[in-house]
Parts: sequence; structure tokens; C-alpha cells
Amino acid sequence: MRNGKLINQKEIFFFSNIISLFRLILGTFLLFSFSIIQIPKNTIILFILIAYISDLLDGYFARKLDQISEFGKIIDPLADKIFIFSIVLYMMFNDLIPKLLFYSIIVRDVLILLLSLFFVKKMKYVQPSNWVGKITVFIIGIYLLSILMEISIISLYATFFEISIYSLIGFSFIKYITSGLNIIKGKR
Repeated sequence: MRNGKLINQKEIFFFSNIISLFRLILGTFLLFSFSIIQIPKNTIILFILIAYISDLLDGYFARKLDQISEFGKIIDPLADKIFIFSIVLYMMFNDLIPKLLFYSIIVRDVLILLLSLFFVKKMKYVQPSNWVGKITVFIIGIYLLSILMEISIISLYATFFEISIYSLIGFSFIKYITSGLNIIKGKR
């Protein structure tokens, strides 16, 4: 926190944050486009790959250019959540994923978002992403891409993937809560 402000306005224009903003806009565009036009699966797959690459790049450039910022800690996971929400919403409405998976992903992300807002408002602290959350999102992404690309997943592996995803969703949420409790106790 600088000068009593959580976010320095200059941080918005860091190259790494502009990449995150691009992903946020892309996810928002997809979310609203799905209700208006039919987007071909190949285009959705391309957007997912672009979003994934931009997620890798924003983190890389934030570290490389010494642009790790409070704004970036907020906008990067928000962009991820909006993008993932738009993809899983599309896939649920097209009966490509089970409704339970859709709701599990959404509930986890909404709860994490609400907790993040609590930390920012009450603690003046932006909780960074953790490795469990990153692994969870990566596994979910691989699973969703394999479905969209119509890669044949043997039933046993599909079940394993789904059980892994549900477990990781729960574990990442618990990890986030635990980290938050440590912050509240003053153990940053």
C-alpha cells in the first residue's frame, strides 16, 4: 500500500497488467457473445489458447520487468475467473460438461472472489494466487480443452480427471481459506 492507496494508478499501465486486461476483455467478450452469436468450437479453442498464453506471459513479464503489483494481483485472477466462467457456461449450456462440475467451479471462484474482496476491504491486503489454485485451473483447462477438441478420453480417465478436479477445487478453496486465516492472524 503506497500513500494510503492499495493500487497505484501507474500500475494499470504496466505491460503485464495490460496483458491481463486483454484477457479480461476477451473473457467478457466471449461471455456476451455466446448469448448473441454461435461461435465455432475452433474459435473458442483458439481463444482458450490465447488466454492461456496471455496468462503465462503476464506473470512472466511481471517478474521479468519487476512489475509485480497490487493491481496485477487483482486483475490477473479476475480475468482468469471471468474467462473460465464464460467457457464453462458455454460448455454447460451445450451439455459438454456435467452441471455439477459447472457449479463446483463457479461456487469456488465466487467464494474466492468474495474472500478476496473481504481481504482488500478489511485488511488492505491483496492475497496472491497460490500454487494449488494454479494447478487446479491448469487441470480444469486441460480437461475442458480435451472436451472441446473432442479428444477421446477413455471413461476411466475421464472419471479420474473429474474426481481430480473436484478434489483440487475443494483443496484449493481450503488452502485459500487457510492462507486467509493466517493473514487475519497476522502471519502473512
